[in-house]
Amino acid sequence: MKKFLAMILALLMVASLAACGGRDVQEPSSKPEEPSSPVEEVPETPEETPEETPAGEVDPKLTQLHEGLKEAYGENYLPSMPLDETMMSEVIGINMENVESFIAEMPMMSAHVDTFIGIKAKEGKADQVEEELKAYHNNIVENSMQYPMNEGKVKASQVVRKGDYVFMMMLGQIPDETITDTAAFGKEQMQIGLDKLEEIFK
Repeated sequence: MKKFLAMILALLMVASLAACGGRDVQEPSSKPEEPSSPVEEVPETPEETPEETPAGEVDPKLTQLHEGLKEAYGENYLPSMPLDETMMSEVIGINMENVESFIAEMPMMSAHVDTFIGIKAKEGKADQVEEELKAYHNNIVENSMQYPMNEGKVKASQVVRKGDYVFMMMLGQIPDETITDTAAFGKEQMQIGLDKLEEIFK
């Protein structure tokens, strides 16, 4: 009897151990991954581009002559209305496709004729520019009616070419009543501009 009870107890213990061993053993949960810190994006440095020459920049020689004429004539430099490309084409008759750079001014008052046009032609185009500027000049000298005070200035005016540069100058002091020989006075006044032109383009 005692052996039978001992056998029963042993069987119960084995069954108890088997039951414990059969239970699902939960593995410890893995530690949640910490969110990775965002990578700071370094802004790209924009590539530096070389500065471009401003469009429409006037040729330095033209600027030098223009300023020199204004200084030489002083208060007697009367052109005050700048001409744009449209006026150069439609009024003066210049094919602007042949022009690299220009400065052009005319008087604002209709009673005056004072004009300065300075053009740097594109390579190989100076002949055409000179021909067109001379045609405009000749039309003024031969066909336009002038106030007596302007006759000497108009007749003394010239179109001058220096290489690729072509100029028309109709400049000078307005003669007063004490000047009787307006033609000679006009030539004297024109010579001021011609001397300045030679000085800069020597």
